Amino acid sequence: MNDLIQFVPNDLMLLIPSTYVLGIFLKQANFIKDKYINLFLLLFAIAGSIGLQSWSVTAFLQGIIVAGVATLINQTAKQLGKEE
Repeated sequence: MNDLIQFVPNDLMLLIPSTYVLGIFLKQANFIKDKYINLFLLLFAIAGSIGLQSWSVTAFLQGIIVAGVATLINQTAKQLGKEE
């Protein structure tokens, strides 16, 4: 995960937990199916990245990375919490 975070500038670091919390909220919401949550998180992270940095291909790609890191954190927490 440290390899991914090196591609996220400091001004986007707050976007990672924001995306994570939005994912938790969407999971609890009954109006969005689970299969669409990742799509919403991806769009949110891309829009947030572009909004904070202005439009560029780099901002677009960093938004994708932010969504990936937020999802990775969520899945890692779930996997570590499982008992085998």
